[in-house]
Amino acid sequence: MSLVFDILGCTSCPALVDNRTHVVPARVGRHYVEGGICVMGDAPDHAADRKGEPMVGREGQLLDSILQEAGLSREHVMLMYTVRCRPPNNRLDRHPEATLACDRWTKAELDAYKPGVVILTGNTPMRRVYGKEAKITAVRGKPRATSDEFEYGQRVWLPTFSTKHALQNPTVTATILEDFKLGAGLCDTSSTQ
Repeated sequence: MSLVFDILGCTSCPALVDNRTHVVPARVGRHYVEGGICVMGDAPDHAADRKGEPMVGREGQLLDSILQEAGLSREHVMLMYTVRCRPPNNRLDRHPEATLACDRWTKAELDAYKPGVVILTGNTPMRRVYGKEAKITAVRGKPRATSDEFEYGQRVWLPTFSTKHALQNPTVTATILEDFKLGAGLCDTSSTQ
């Protein structure tokens, strides 16, 4: 697909280009169907950057466990990041230009794969939908439906904590699982099984 090649060739953010090993475009499971679930994280960590695939390594193992407990699997969902290159020292907060530069890829991937429910894991993707001042603790677990007029289209958005956060604070894992179960329930079940 030309979209993937366009993303792989992106050089919009010099600081991130110099730091990355791979650009990490969305990964769509073999059994994913339009209207399905997308999990959107903030940016690749070291493992994702090294492999060129989203949500792998320890983060991916935790995500796979959460997906399984929620009745989902990696092969039935779309995985993507808000920013497609690993920021230096994993500090995306120091590179706000990257979120803006990657916004065109976010829109293009959402338009191409058409998820019906997007689980926003962490502050960066959540703030793209809920606003810059939104707090994850205030909006997590509260779905928001948007219409076609919204810049990211007609979808249901569901914010939760990131799996990266859960690796540092395991007590939030149960909350993330609860939110993933809610997301699975918001989606047409034929697209997640």
